[in-house]
Amino acid sequence: MNAEHGRADEVYAQIIKHFTGNLMGHIWRGEHYVRVKDYLRARQEFEFVLESFPGNAQVLLGMSDLFLVQGDRVSALVFMDRAVQANPRNEELLLRRARFYYAAGEMGLAKKDIERALKINPYNPFFNQRKIK
Repeated sequence: MNAEHGRADEVYAQIIKHFTGNLMGHIWRGEHYVRVKDYLRARQEFEFVLESFPGNAQVLLGMSDLFLVQGDRVSALVFMDRAVQANPRNEELLLRRARFYYAAGEMGLAKKDIERALKINPYNPFFNQRKIK
């Protein structure tokens, strides 16, 4: 572990400690546990928040990431879809799902999400560099 990475972990731990006892703390701990590959604890943290806020896009995306790093692409997509449904005008979520579809070889679905994101914000830097064909 390099010094920069160690410092980042230290800062992250301080942030998590600050949010202990509230739902944001559970989200941050869940994200941290995904990063350190403690998947059971990550899932427990995310599920705790989802009990109170089943439509929280950040947690749904966290669950998607959790399943993706474990190789469960089907469950990852289910949670990513739920995140987009919870926040359908979030261009970053749409672009993230488009990248997911692209990696899975689903070019038509990827293009559809990119077009939706373009309608939301045609000035996104992503679109200034690439053309949709």
